[in-house]
Amino acid sequence: MLIEQGKEVQGQTLETPDSGLVVYLTEFGWVKVFCQDFKNKARYYILHLKDLELLKQVTRLKFK
Repeated sequence: MLIEQGKEVQGQTLETPDSGLVVYLTEFGWVKVFCQDFKNKARYYILHLKDLELLKQVTRLKFK
């Protein structure tokens, strides 16, 4: 379950831009989500850094 703007939502229902999306993962903390199509299905990748400001600055290229 992810938290977006104060409400819980399923991750696959979110629109994930190419630049990634910073969301709060319940019982874990802040993560940045990237999405890539793979064999006609969405594949999600998440990244966690303790520093939220650094997490926000991570680009898709840096993530790869």
